Amino acid sequence: MTGKLFTTDFSRNPNYYMNGNIKDHSQRNVVEDNFNEAIKYKLTQPTSESEVAEAVCQGLDVDVVLWRGTTAERVAHIEKNGSAGGIAPECDTKPPGEASVRTQIAFGSSLPEFTTNPNLGFSFRHWLVVVFINSQYLAKGSGSEGGWVCNASAPVTVIEKVDRTLGFPEPSFINAS
Repeated sequence: MTGKLFTTDFSRNPNYYMNGNIKDHSQRNVVEDNFNEAIKYKLTQPTSESEVAEAVCQGLDVDVVLWRGTTAERVAHIEKNGSAGGIAPECDTKPPGEASVRTQIAFGSSLPEFTTNPNLGFSFRHWLVVVFINSQYLAKGSGSEGGWVCNASAPVTVIEKVDRTLGFPEPSFINAS
């Protein structure tokens, strides 16, 4: 199954360009797209933080919806392979251990990290992927980011994906995971 694709456009917000330079369409001057005004609420919303926490703490076998900002290449691998990290999925994957979770929280980019918070901007100038993932694969990640981490081989189903690049090349950095 292929997730539904959404593409952001230039924001209609008058503060869209820094310095008011309408003619300059370079990435450096883009300060926002139309994600919040046109796309965000059309997407499957993340499961609430409390529902995910309850499912994980009680060891329930429940599918939850989470969001992740990442690159186009990573989204393609996640969707093609059906796993959180875009590698071969393993149904017997366990949640990450405490040391791995601490490393992810402290430094990032060591484990796939998803969020329950639809108000975080991690996907801007990159892609957003919306997935179903079973709570049995999750461990609590960053508290301030509504973060939930899993091992790269945790099975996921891509529901939706959003191209937020505005047609520009993606920057070499990503804000999360």
